[in-house]
Amino acid sequence: MKKALVYITVILLFFAGGLYFSTEKSIEPKSTKRVKFALGTMIEFTIKDEEDSTAEKAINEAYAEILRIDSIFTDYSDQSEIGKLNLEKPAFDTLSSEVYSLFAKSRELWLKTNGAFDITLGELVSLWGFKIKDAEPVKEIVLPGKKEILEAVNRTGMSKIYLQEPDKIYLNGMKGQFDLGAIAKGYAVDKACEVLEKMGIKNYLVNAGGDVRGAGSNWVTGVQHPRQKENLAVVVNINGVAIATSGDYEQFFEKDGVKYHHILNPRTGYPATGLMSVTVIAPDLTTADALATGFFVMGYKEAIKLAESLENVECYIIDATGQEHQSKGFYKYIRS
Repeated sequence: MKKALVYITVILLFFAGGLYFSTEKSIEPKSTKRVKFALGTMIEFTIKDEEDSTAEKAINEAYAEILRIDSIFTDYSDQSEIGKLNLEKPAFDTLSSEVYSLFAKSRELWLKTNGAFDITLGELVSLWGFKIKDAEPVKEIVLPGKKEILEAVNRTGMSKIYLQEPDKIYLNGMKGQFDLGAIAKGYAVDKACEVLEKMGIKNYLVNAGGDVRGAGSNWVTGVQHPRQKENLAVVVNINGVAIATSGDYEQFFEKDGVKYHHILNPRTGYPATGLMSVTVIAPDLTTADALATGFFVMGYKEAIKLAESLENVECYIIDATGQEHQSKGFYKYIRS
């Protein structure tokens, strides 16, 4: 699809991901854009400065890579590697190198966030009703009981898992369910970007429902305000970096006037409190995706402290009162 737009700023609202995108140039370069479905969301690929046939082939191969990653890490299928691990719950198992690598990365981020990011919360996510397959009918909302939540918390936790290089996992009392939803989507986009770059694509943007990575062009991203759907909280440049946002407005339900969202505190088993949204910028989307969830659970003070201790990681946070907080280096990405 070729567009020639002169002295116009184009702003595209991307579905329900909570992010807006724009590029601003005097003459818009040749652009190919495709939207596909995977990972439970819409994925938008944009490639510039390439012939349509070249861009189309690159997008198809990047999309195939995302589908491959999804087939490995989805916990909605008993046939995936994660699904089999959840079903069988062996005390000891040998993982594929790719799964072991992402488990090791998850453990690293679990340690850095002091347990706030945790991939063992699948049972709790199901207990709260946030894990519904497409074919399942919508059920009446029933809040889980305190006893159920406590029992589920006691069955979960990365502290109950031991990894031994190069490919061994020991489940030392971990009887819960693995759910890599807070990191696998970012990882899938990173792998798709690797495919694009290996094919020589230098000017691209991949947006997986608000998890975004771009390179080459003057990509600009606006983060949706968590309480004002039509307004932007902040607009940033994301050239050569990745950005992910987690918020209490993405997946939630209300019961008796109380809002319950999908970002759970691993220690309590209840939805995390104190924040509305967290946006993280990092060199890769795997890290940004996971830290956005971990930071949300940690609260803004500890999250900013951690972000400022990590190399090339910045965050922008809106707390439950609507106050904005950001790490010291975040200003460098704000669009002037």
